[in-house]
Amino acid sequence: MKQLFILFLSLSLLTSCIEKQSVKPTSSNSQRWLSNSPVRMNDQSKRTVRIMPQSINDITISAPPESTAYLVFNNSSRENMIQLVKTGSSVSGEKVTRKQFLNIFGESLIKKAEKEVKKLKAMKAADLKQVNLNIKSKKDLTESKQQAQLGHVVNYYRGILTGQIKSDDKTFKQLSRNFYDYLIQPTAHLFKNKTALVIVPDGILGFLPFETLMTPDGQYLAEKYRITYTQSLKILDIVNQRQYSSNRKTLLAMGGAIYDASTYKGDIVESSHQLASLDKNVTQTINRGGSLRSAYGKLGIYWDNLPGTLNEVKSISTIFPDAKILKGRQVTEANIKRLSDSSELQDYKILHFATHGITIPEIPSMSSIVLSQFKQEGREDGYLRTQEIAKLKLKADFVNLSACQTGLGKIYKGEGVVGLMHAFMIAGANALSTSLWEVDDDATKIFMENLYSYVQNKGMSYADAMTVVKRQFIRGDFGEQYKIPYYWSGFVYYGKI
Repeated sequence: MKQLFILFLSLSLLTSCIEKQSVKPTSSNSQRWLSNSPVRMNDQSKRTVRIMPQSINDITISAPPESTAYLVFNNSSRENMIQLVKTGSSVSGEKVTRKQFLNIFGESLIKKAEKEVKKLKAMKAADLKQVNLNIKSKKDLTESKQQAQLGHVVNYYRGILTGQIKSDDKTFKQLSRNFYDYLIQPTAHLFKNKTALVIVPDGILGFLPFETLMTPDGQYLAEKYRITYTQSLKILDIVNQRQYSSNRKTLLAMGGAIYDASTYKGDIVESSHQLASLDKNVTQTINRGGSLRSAYGKLGIYWDNLPGTLNEVKSISTIFPDAKILKGRQVTEANIKRLSDSSELQDYKILHFATHGITIPEIPSMSSIVLSQFKQEGREDGYLRTQEIAKLKLKADFVNLSACQTGLGKIYKGEGVVGLMHAFMIAGANALSTSLWEVDDDATKIFMENLYSYVQNKGMSYADAMTVVKRQFIRGDFGEQYKIPYYWSGFVYYGKI
């Protein structure tokens, strides 16, 4: 029987209503807790079950495959972070203290990270499409020191990975190893004989590419393990069991969207009061089915064309004989909804969106896939928002958001990107790939061509194919210039294994 995720209250609450529990260091009899997001599931009989955070020993979760370990992070923003490992039917865990965090990263590096990240934001030097309001909210004022410092070092590391913060190779490798010692080393002995890790990140850790962490023997973690991610183990359990007919077309790809130049002549949001007012107006506009273009304008958001995406979708379409391409003026919100309403979207195993994407933690309901934007606005505003995504009718094995990326702003809240993923899985996607930053056009084209070639011609799973391609980048198979993590580690896989 088909199972679908449905929204619980709202997508923004879905990722923030997390019960925080403490746990003792590893002991076979210790009580351990997961921070799974509350989710409701329904089937064709409309029965509803609410799943709340609970003991991992009480929750019904299938054991991972023999070669795989589940690595769950909890309380990353608190004094003591909890790491849980599930292998087979056994669960073990470790408590990692704030003292360990300070000892691993060091006070001088933490201060440097804070300085560099603040400088980057002030200069607005990021290449990533982001909303950087710099408005202090009540949550900001109560933010723990641990949360703030972890946020600084994660953003510092991301800045180095993307080249926005200048650093030498020694600094990068040391920071990469620091993250390994903090996030992997405490429980590494529990999965030393495994070849695959499924990571359940917590908070800002969802924006960290674990694949780049440096092991003691100088390898990237991606060279030792196939790394995939999931929002929660319960969601993973559901999508692992969800099966679709093999009698479907392979690929619907969208690229080369048109983003006409536009200007917004109103006031830009500059205060918490204005932000609260905008949030209220957005809710009212959504309720009456109006356009949100002016709301995005109030946040100073604009879009540039992505010419490389047209070549990207043309190239990957040659791999699949029955592929369909939507390009240019065809890449519209109205077309996507029309295909959904006619059930044609359900005919495709793969949906590939080579378009802009945006996450707005301050107003999660505005997080969206950004489709063609014409000067003459039609019935739709061109922003396929989380609530609209969740209503689509999909039977997709894989949704690829190849040009969508999250910003460097208040990403520690993590609501936006998780909201988009939840929305697609609610709609019927079993797995997604998204990018943590906007990757070079040529590298993206190489990555996607090889990913789909392994799936189509070698019969690999999407997760295995992504791993193989990343290792090829690391080895330099596509050229020495593409060996650095910027080109391959931004693409992350969530979902079915």
